[in-house]
Amino acid sequence: MSESTAARNDTETAAAIQVSWADRDGTLVVTPQDQDRYCMRIDEAIELLQLKHQKDRAQSQLSFLLRRLVDWIGQRGDRLRETYLTLRDGQWLFLMVSTEAQYDADFEDDVTDLDIELAADPELNLIDTAVLSLPITALDSLDSVLHPRLTFQIARAEN
Repeated sequence: MSESTAARNDTETAAAIQVSWADRDGTLVVTPQDQDRYCMRIDEAIELLQLKHQKDRAQSQLSFLLRRLVDWIGQRGDRLRETYLTLRDGQWLFLMVSTEAQYDADFEDDVTDLDIELAADPELNLIDTAVLSLPITALDSLDSVLHPRLTFQIARAEN
């Protein structure tokens, strides 16, 4: 066995969690690295693994959403004063403040298209999204829309 294989095997073994299963009652005995054993039913273990997988996928989708929004902002940055991704009513809200006080039909068409694209994107099937644009005159009312702890302000990269 090569040194790299031996090192990889030691690393993989060190990260492994010992699990014993008794077929008679469907119970798993889990022994983590700290040796603090606990028991759980197989169906509970499966549910936990599914939740972990779903959480990982949701995190991946949130990263994907942020990349999509950054790209979208980059193409329309001259029309946007501020942009946020916040949690509102159980979904992620992409909130943007326009640089203009007047209604811009072309820009609002772009916003509507983005909303439809995000809703239909299969890469975002675990997270609900909404899109909202506000005129620059609404800056004073942002606090009523933004979540107090789960808000990302998305800054446009300077060239």
